[in-house]
Amino acid sequence: TQQVDTVWRDVSNHGHHATPRSGIMPPCLSLMNFNKCFEFSNGEYFSLPVGTNDSRQADVIVVYETYDSIAENALWQLQIDSAKRVGQTTQRILNDNGQIIYDSINRMKPVINYLAQSWRTPETTFPMLTLCMADSLPLNGKIAEALYFDHRISDTAVIQWISYLAVKYGITLAQTDYLDSRKNVIWDCTNYPDYCGTIAGVGR
Repeated sequence: TQQVDTVWRDVSNHGHHATPRSGIMPPCLSLMNFNKCFEFSNGEYFSLPVGTNDSRQADVIVVYETYDSIAENALWQLQIDSAKRVGQTTQRILNDNGQIIYDSINRMKPVINYLAQSWRTPETTFPMLTLCMADSLPLNGKIAEALYFDHRISDTAVIQWISYLAVKYGITLAQTDYLDSRKNVIWDCTNYPDYCGTIAGVGR
């Protein structure tokens, strides 16, 4: 996505532009590895309708950075109907059964977060995706990029996407090779384990 006028524009050409809660775009003055990103500190968030999802699945990738290592921050939430939602914070996974705690601190550096979610009950209304707000929590930090897929993507495709984002934003991936769009290994984590930190370049 990219910033245009009063919305965060959907560059996939599906027209799912993200609208800020206040109607005013948040500051986009900070950089993440020389790339502009939004700053959040006042409870602002983006919302966008993502349409009916018959597969009852979603894959979400978010590039973010928090200002605090302790306070739990929101990443995203998908409201399935009036009672159910799935989503993620910097410390918990939210699903239609409740929640799963996966961390107790926030990493004080840029992070790529990938989560595949599914739900059992079909939605009764058009799902609404919220970025930078989940379970009534805000995001206090930066968000550079968000990718939403209304279906499961392959494991290889996941590595391709996060490789591209890691190179673009200078983020270290753990225990995985970096793949380009043609599935070529551009960084081998097994052969070069001592040189994996903050790999950066031009992502295309």
